[in-house]
Parts: sequence; C-alpha cells; structure tokens
Amino acid sequence: MPQIPVPSTGTSRGPFSLVSSGLVSSPDRRTLDAATMQTVAVAVGKWVQACYSAYRLVDGKVTAGTITTTAQIDAAFAAVTLPG
Repeated sequence: MPQIPVPSTGTSRGPFSLVSSGLVSSPDRRTLDAATMQTVAVAVGKWVQACYSAYRLVDGKVTAGTITTTAQIDAAFAAVTLPG
C-alpha cells in the first residue's frame, strides 16, 4: 500500500491536515486504505468548496463596498471551517 508523506512542520497542523482532522495521530508516514483515502478526498473536496463559497461571498461584499480592507478579506478567509 502506498505511503503518503505528511509534513512534520507547519502545514501538518493547518486548517485541514491528516493530524488535525483526526485521521492520524501523529505527523509521520501512515498507510492509508482505500476507504480512508476516500474520506480524505471527500474532506478535501468540501474544503475546496468552502473556500470557493468564501471567495464568492467576499467578492460580492467587495463589489458592494461592504468589504474595503485587506484585513476584512483575511478575516473572511480565516473564518472558513471544514464542513461537517
């Protein structure tokens, strides 16, 4: 079964990671079966959709003039969470 390297610093504990999602307990190499890999793929897809939804919301607010600073844009994207 293929090994998937998980970074040991920085990104392994980002908004979505195998460690923070609970799929693995430590940031090292793990063997993932097909069902676990499918769970990861679905979670990544949900994360991407959440990011695109945030982008559309921010774009609409920038166009409407209700978001006017980069700090507001940063805050909007920082609030994106992984859907359940």
